[in-house]
Amino acid sequence: MHLVMNDFTEELAKLHLLTGAEFSRQVERIVLRKEFHPLDTDDNIFSVGCEKSDDYQNLLIAARKAVEFGYTVYMLPTPNKTRY
Repeated sequence: MHLVMNDFTEELAKLHLLTGAEFSRQVERIVLRKEFHPLDTDDNIFSVGCEKSDDYQNLLIAARKAVEFGYTVYMLPTPNKTRY
């Protein structure tokens, strides 16, 4: 599992280098990975490591609002310097 998470971290790091369509394609590749799991309470919200975040409750509130509008949400931990 450690090797898989290192690869996942590298995929996330690539987001800092990409823009436009390349950025969108990279996000799509990330959300299709097997590390994401649906939350026990919400079938349309998928997470990888967010549950340990200090900001988890705020992320969950925002995710639930997006689901109300028909979106499927993939939550990531928010490292410093990551754009939204």
